[in-house]
Amino acid sequence: MDRVLWIDQLRGFCMMAILWFHTEMYYAGTDVTPYALYVGDVLATFFFLSGYLFLSGKPFNARSKMMTIVRRLIVPYFFFTLLFVLPKAIVHDEMNELSTMIIKIFLGQSSWFLSALIVGELLFVLLIQLTKGKDLSIGFFAILCLGLAAIIGNHYSPWLNPYNYWHINEAILACFLISAGFLFKKHEHRFQQYFNRFTLILLLLLFLLLKLIIIINGMEMVLGSIHASNYPVFIANLLISILLMISIFRYIPKISFMQWTGQRSLVYYFICGGVPLIVAMSFNKFGWPYSGYMSLLMAFIVVYILSSLLTFAIYRYLPFIIGK
Repeated sequence: MDRVLWIDQLRGFCMMAILWFHTEMYYAGTDVTPYALYVGDVLATFFFLSGYLFLSGKPFNARSKMMTIVRRLIVPYFFFTLLFVLPKAIVHDEMNELSTMIIKIFLGQSSWFLSALIVGELLFVLLIQLTKGKDLSIGFFAILCLGLAAIIGNHYSPWLNPYNYWHINEAILACFLISAGFLFKKHEHRFQQYFNRFTLILLLLLFLLLKLIIIINGMEMVLGSIHASNYPVFIANLLISILLMISIFRYIPKISFMQWTGQRSLVYYFICGGVPLIVAMSFNKFGWPYSGYMSLLMAFIVVYILSSLLTFAIYRYLPFIIGK
């Protein structure tokens, strides 16, 4: 399947938002821009786009798709988490916890988003295989996943699954979002007529209304792991945000650096915690502590440049690791 500009740029925007969030957390020590305004939304968008691109224009083949998941997700997960485990232990002064950190990698606890994406895609492969790709069956099981995530995945639920190996709690919700993206792509031709100015304004108003409700009521809307104090609002917020971003990015002209970032978002994700941490530590050491949005912006620019250089090096010298 050929690259699609709006998808690459939307992924790039979402990845930059994640870098911004981690820069805030490490440099300012808190989410200066409230988490509920954007973080869960951009993470959910990645899951949705995984469903949108699930078949990549090819007929479904369960074995072939599972091999793709192994090559493009599972191998990079183990490579990068094992590569960074020692530096992470040194930086956090947790050398005595090194063996525990390695065990957590094999339990899928080292990178919640990648773990949830891997398991979510594997579940969706099974779902497609069992339903033969029938829309009603996929829709039924997607809603089932949505309910199951609320029951065992939400920390506000009395039936929360506390072990959450391979982040199955979030993976079940991811499977719902992947299913939604898959069905959206399959019937995209039916929605084309609704991608207009009126729809964009309506989605924007709904988005702003939901954010206002969330902020005024102090609702928790955390996706990884799931802390949703109002689950219906949580899901409505994610879906409206995804549709709004899709509506906007279909009409944004080419922005080269954002497109480039989106095409390499997987590698960015693996370093989106380490690079902001190192930059924050360096800024503080050299006497440039957080002092407001301007200092945060400068730190983010450095984080983005360093992350891009490191991503470029990985794609150039380790292409076999990322399934190229």
